[in-house]
Amino acid sequence: MTPANPISITTDLLIFGATPGGLTCAIRSAREGLRVVLVHHHHHIGGMMSNGLGVFDTLYDGSRSPLFDKIRQRIKGNYPSGSHGYEPHMAESTFESLVAAEDNITLIRGKIPVSVEYTLSNNRLIHAVTIAPLSENRTPPTPHQTIIALTFVDASYEGDLAALAGATMTTGRESRAHYNEPHAGLIYTKTLPHPPAPDTSSSPPPVLRHFPLTSGPLLPGSTGEGDRAIQAYNFRVCLTCDPANSIPVEKPARYERDIFLDLRDRWRFTNRLPNHKTSWNAPLLIGGNHGYPDANWPVRQTIAERHRDLALGLLWFLQNDTEVPVGIRDEARRWGLPRDEFSDNDHFPWEMYVREARRLVGRYVFTEHDALEGRMHDDAIAFTEWPLDSHACTTATVPGSDHEGKLLLAAETRPAQIPFRCLLPHEFDNLLVTTCLSASHVGWGTIRLEPVWMHIGESAGFALSLARRHNRSLTSLAVNSLKEFLEQQGVSLMPA
Repeated sequence: MTPANPISITTDLLIFGATPGGLTCAIRSAREGLRVVLVHHHHHIGGMMSNGLGVFDTLYDGSRSPLFDKIRQRIKGNYPSGSHGYEPHMAESTFESLVAAEDNITLIRGKIPVSVEYTLSNNRLIHAVTIAPLSENRTPPTPHQTIIALTFVDASYEGDLAALAGATMTTGRESRAHYNEPHAGLIYTKTLPHPPAPDTSSSPPPVLRHFPLTSGPLLPGSTGEGDRAIQAYNFRVCLTCDPANSIPVEKPARYERDIFLDLRDRWRFTNRLPNHKTSWNAPLLIGGNHGYPDANWPVRQTIAERHRDLALGLLWFLQNDTEVPVGIRDEARRWGLPRDEFSDNDHFPWEMYVREARRLVGRYVFTEHDALEGRMHDDAIAFTEWPLDSHACTTATVPGSDHEGKLLLAAETRPAQIPFRCLLPHEFDNLLVTTCLSASHVGWGTIRLEPVWMHIGESAGFALSLARRHNRSLTSLAVNSLKEFLEQQGVSLMPA
């Protein structure tokens, strides 16, 4: 890894977002010989894997792509065989060591894009991006930097570079009529048990692990109207029950007890991680994130602070409030913040779980139909296999329903391929959007997992390499050549 502070840098590739998918794109591109500048808004890299997620959200245990397979093996190799999950610091240190080993990667931390320049002769080509510190409160001020590159990738959770450049982006939910998706727009469902199919001795072992829950039929009141709502966020708070490593939770200054009363007998600490830890899927502030995707960073940080206070407040409530059943109170008191995680942030995750923000409207839109029909594509670069799902989008209910917008189509979803066109904006020929890629709100539900994004990121790195090798633009890559090249490099395009 090459450190960099000059005011202007010229490179082959600029990637914004050191998320897991951004990191696999950067590492693969660097190994293919491209000079890469990787910019991240925070000083810690790794996205949600470094921020308490704790699991690989996938039903498929086979090979996806070389880097994903290696990273998964390397993280799991730090724990005894059969251990479930991983600790945040283990994911971060794995990513840090992989980036540090690549001389072709220049990593710039704590900065965001603030302006985009285009090639004078062709406004379909981005020429340069100027970046600035996320926080300008520095003495002396840090000068802005301009990154001149041949190609650009937006791998951020928010899609800020693509939006700033002028790519067509959307937020919220399409109507049912927009893409003719049965589960689009405003919907009410009820989550039900999803028992596995009967096992027979003649049945081959399943390729995918079984998911035990699924949504029932749409309930009355499901109008399918589109809106600006998105699925709820929270923090994946890493907690420990090891007294020697535990720091007690303090009551936050903004304590919203009324919100917690309905939750007092519905919380358990079940997502266990190694070394006496858990990934606590802290309360969803349904609707509290609707302004997040298009907001500036100060507003986003205010939204994140309320989510943080809600998480800490709920834990304090469960541990101390006399309205909480004694058994739950006693269990909650076993848990505290881990001394060996997030030491520069009061042992609390740096980043909130942004499950859905902007989405590109690109040259192909992945929808509910792709996942329900298991669609295949000539320009496939990765696959999905997780159930189409969404956390609740609003707090509305009808009799017998979950909160409005909650969806989990485990019984209906099939593995499907993601086409390269989902990464391509209509407006530009040298920009890939690998995280906030082109999908409907419903289709997004099977894409929005880190294993899928890491898979996509590495395939994007191979595509960038192939384009350079043949002196072609990203939009003029031969479909068959890309697919064949990916398969030759060990990239899987369907579970097997």
